[in-house]
Amino acid sequence: MWQVMMFLKRPPSITPAEMLSGWMGLHTPVLLDRLKEGGSFSRASFNAAAEGHLDDWPSVFDGVLELRFDEFLPAAAALSLLASNSTIRADAARWLDLDASPAWMGKARPFLDKPGVKAKLLVAAQVADGWKDTEEDAQRYWRDVHPVVAQGDLRFWGRLLRYTQIHGFRTPGIVNHMPIAAEIGAASFDDLNAAFATDFYRTTVRPDEMKFVSPEGMLVLASSQEKVIYERPGD
Repeated sequence: MWQVMMFLKRPPSITPAEMLSGWMGLHTPVLLDRLKEGGSFSRASFNAAAEGHLDDWPSVFDGVLELRFDEFLPAAAALSLLASNSTIRADAARWLDLDASPAWMGKARPFLDKPGVKAKLLVAAQVADGWKDTEEDAQRYWRDVHPVVAQGDLRFWGRLLRYTQIHGFRTPGIVNHMPIAAEIGAASFDDLNAAFATDFYRTTVRPDEMKFVSPEGMLVLASSQEKVIYERPGD
């Protein structure tokens, strides 16, 4: 499954409510009509910001758009539409600060997916300095080793209901690129905060993350409102 992600930031001239009503009500239907032209597009969801609910994970974004595709080429075309199409971007610019709203794509790899998710952390980052020239090696470590480390204590892993890695893919012509992105979900923000507060996370999981993730320039969003705005019939 290929996934396009876009972290959304509104300009200071409009309120969060104005951004949501305009971008969701007027811009998004036009965008979705373009994406539906191909059969590979399977799902679109919008995660509204829920600031102040996650300890130690501050965010400045207003939401995250997630677009899912079965195949690479339609996902790349959708990313190009977001990043380069002058008509789409001019319309989006009424509601978004496009320079502060990065979009990129990657391969989604679900490791944990249980029902009942009502609180999420969405995060994206560059690889750690030692992996700058070998991003794929960092992604392999993240895929093959880190989940084994994270599952080592149920006081941490047992509180989670969703853990999906999105392995960023560097796309020709696209400036933005985030090789590491993840969606982490639980039944509540209390559960997420409790998981991240465990000694196991702080002394084992977090140090292992820092082996392949750079803390500089991380993108972060907490959300309790995932709105599915399109789902392919039959899925």
